[in-house]
Parts: sequence; C-alpha cells; structure tokens
Amino acid sequence: MNSNICVHIDTLNNTVLTRGIYASDFFAAITHQPKNLLLLDTATTMGEFESHTGMKMIKGTEAVINYGQQWQRRGPSSQNKWIDFNDVTMLKELTPIEISELLYLGHTQHPLRSPFFYKLQNNFVYFDGSGYFSKTYYRYLDEFFQVLAKKITTILQPRVNERRSIFRRSSAVEPIPTIQLKTLKHLFQEGISFSFDKAEYTNQLFKIPIYVVEDRFWKSQSAQASEQLAASITYNANEKSWQIAIENDDLNYLINQNAN
Repeated sequence: MNSNICVHIDTLNNTVLTRGIYASDFFAAITHQPKNLLLLDTATTMGEFESHTGMKMIKGTEAVINYGQQWQRRGPSSQNKWIDFNDVTMLKELTPIEISELLYLGHTQHPLRSPFFYKLQNNFVYFDGSGYFSKTYYRYLDEFFQVLAKKITTILQPRVNERRSIFRRSSAVEPIPTIQLKTLKHLFQEGISFSFDKAEYTNQLFKIPIYVVEDRFWKSQSAQASEQLAASITYNANEKSWQIAIENDDLNYLINQNAN
C-alpha cells in the first residue's frame, strides 16, 4: 500500500482533506475522543435507531471504539460518515431545521451553516470511504496536526530501524513536533504530498520530500502529485531531531505569511 500522505486544509471552516490517513490513525491521536456518534449514512445497518432524528447512533465510548474497529475491517469501499455528540438528551432537542441540516451535511459533505452544532457540542464531522480519501471537520485544528505527526512517525519508524546494524538495538523515532508542522500551514492550504516513496536515507538522515498536489488529484484516484517540490522534512536518527526546509524559493512567501 502506498504510504504517501496528502493533505489539503481549508482554514475557513477547519476542513481537512487527506489521503493516506485512516480512521485508526485518527482515533489513535485525537484528544477529544467522541462519547457518541450520530451516523450520517441513512442506509447504514450499524448502530441503534434514534427515533427523534430518524438516524442511527453509536452510544457510549466503548461502543464508539467497537464501531471504529468494525468499520476498519470493512475497508475503504464502505461509507463512514458521522458527527459526534455529547449528550443524548440534547440530541432530542434538535429542531426539524437542525435535523435537515444534518441530513444535508451527510448527503453533500458540506454544511449549510457551520459544521459545529451548539446542541451536539461536536468536535468533528468525519467522512471516509471514497477510495483512500478522508474529509474531516475539526473544531480544534491542532488535533489534526497531532494525527499527522503520529502518522508520519508511524510510517518512518520501521524504515529507520531496518537500516540499523543487526548489532544495534531498535530505536523509537522521536515524534515530529506539531509546532514544526504548523510552519507549513500555508502550504497545506495549497495541498501537499509527503512522498515517502521518494524519501532519501543517508548517514542516519531520513529526508522526505513534500510536493505540491494538483487540484485534479482530489477529484481522481489515478491523478498524481505534481513534480513541484515545495519543501522537505528531515529526521536525524542520531540526534532524534527534525528539520523542515523550503526547497522552492518561489514558495517562500507562503511560509513567511506565518509570521504575520
């Protein structure tokens, strides 16, 4: 399976479109673990029926974890669409208009107003299942950077250790600090790919190039990232440190916007 990670962030409503990050990665890294889920796929056979909304729900943290595990086994052809909510009592306070908004959100993946509902107190709206693409609304965008940092570390870990001497013990990869990933914020808004298949490994330095992703990539599973090298991230296995470098001077203005 291709281990490359593609990311596009729309900061207007904290929408993150990804390829190569899966539900298991999401649940393993987020801070606000969902207490309950309202399933936005009206045709799903999973969950229990909730009479007020006419939708299925997953109630309780343990049930949410079980749901995630069941869905993961179904693979990318299945539809995984949900919004988390805090309290069943408040769920039953939703107005017909608010329920209509939820149905519209589930159908189009776009909110009529905000993807975050006061009565639900939701932190996420999650869509997965179109190939290997995922679309997630984050109330707190910092949680996405946690997911991304953990995923990068997970991919790099076996690659670092497979290049160590058989006489040396395996070593854990130091997670990339989210504050460093945030320096790429404006590149994320362009759409980028962390291309592990083109990574370079020399003298315990593991360099992963970052390319700009063409718009057509998000519309076609066969489309590829463009060859416009934007930046790179390098892990020093000896020092257990990370470095981000801009490789394209024409894109420096995007990074400098972070200082404003």
